[in-house]
Amino acid sequence: LEEITHDPSLFLRVAKELDLTKCQCYFKADEEAISTEILRREYTFPDVENIVTGAMEQAWLDLVRKETESASGVAKGEAKKSLGMLLTKMGKQREGLNELEGAVELLKAADGEGGSATLAALSTLGVAYAREGRHEEMRQVCEKVLEARTHISGEKDSSTLLARSNLAQAFSELKEHDKALEEHKAVLAACKENLGESHEQTLASMLSMGASQYSVGDYVGAGKTLLECLERRKQVLGEQHAAVGLTMSWLGSVYMSQGRLAEAFEMKRGCLQVYRTVLGPGHADSVRAEENLAVARQRLQRAGA
Repeated sequence: LEEITHDPSLFLRVAKELDLTKCQCYFKADEEAISTEILRREYTFPDVENIVTGAMEQAWLDLVRKETESASGVAKGEAKKSLGMLLTKMGKQREGLNELEGAVELLKAADGEGGSATLAALSTLGVAYAREGRHEEMRQVCEKVLEARTHISGEKDSSTLLARSNLAQAFSELKEHDKALEEHKAVLAACKENLGESHEQTLASMLSMGASQYSVGDYVGAGKTLLECLERRKQVLGEQHAAVGLTMSWLGSVYMSQGRLAEAFEMKRGCLQVYRTVLGPGHADSVRAEENLAVARQRLQRAGA
């Protein structure tokens, strides 16, 4: 890796095959050069989000804005979606939501109501709605996407399973926890059967399952599910990955509810360390993780007093 970092094109081809988080530390070339290469080769933001961190975020943001202004048709909608995703990742939820809504309208006109790009943008918009507390709108979007995906790709396709998982999450946000748990169980079983035990979508479904179990008070079941998810994610993604940090945070919450305060503290601390490394100390998720760690520390100190 150290020998190819002078060549952004070659670096990105290798990075896509490996863990992007691990590759990040090897890249020493100019940030603008790699960002330009990302756009030229038509990488999407999800492809490279783990190496676009810290100071590079602003360089990427500037270039995506330019791409949005100069592109047309589906390309313009896709660029606008990437812009919305990046703004959301940077903690600018409202601005990101506005860009995503605009991307959906552009893609409907260019790609059609049932086009693949339109449905992908709608799914992303549904997640953004949830972050803004607009849960009923999230549910409506998720139901629309699931209906279209099932019709186009069938029930077992990964895109359909993802749409079903998003709908289950909408039920959770609406406090329909039993309904959400039932959906998450079905999705996880389908992901294991059709995608494999260690597929990232399966692991994401496993995390959602654990969170759903936690919501209904099944702390023992949630702990088992989330611990398995954490171990598998570390194997697949490595120790330093945002998804690993998120899983640690959820597992820490489960331990705290069980009164396992020392273990909860260690999980919350591990989450913060991962987020600071991967996202940077000033990122919204890192700040939230620091607050969660303070709560865990306070509870542990009180218990020991």
